[in-house]
Amino acid sequence: MNELILTEEQTRLLAAARGPVVVRDAVGTELGMIDPYEAEVIRRHKERRNQPPERGIPAAEVRDCMQALVAEHARRPDMTPAEAVAFVRTYREQSKQ
Repeated sequence: MNELILTEEQTRLLAAARGPVVVRDAVGTELGMIDPYEAEVIRRHKERRNQPPERGIPAAEVRDCMQALVAEHARRPDMTPAEAVAFVRTYREQSKQ
């Protein structure tokens, strides 16, 4: 695979970008696009590939947890996303015991 190494200034510009960055050659022809968010996701994915595999969650446990979350949301329709995450964490901790 070929590599293109950015200068320090280009690296700073890419890191500061709030969205995709168009890459152009010296005469202004568009060569492609780099999305800093996607680049970070890819970097983390490559790091995880080099780690020992994590224990997965059996489908039955996921289904049970999601059913409990749906029931809790029906009981509390004003539940915020943060409360939903906390509910799932608590549910999973309790199910481990």
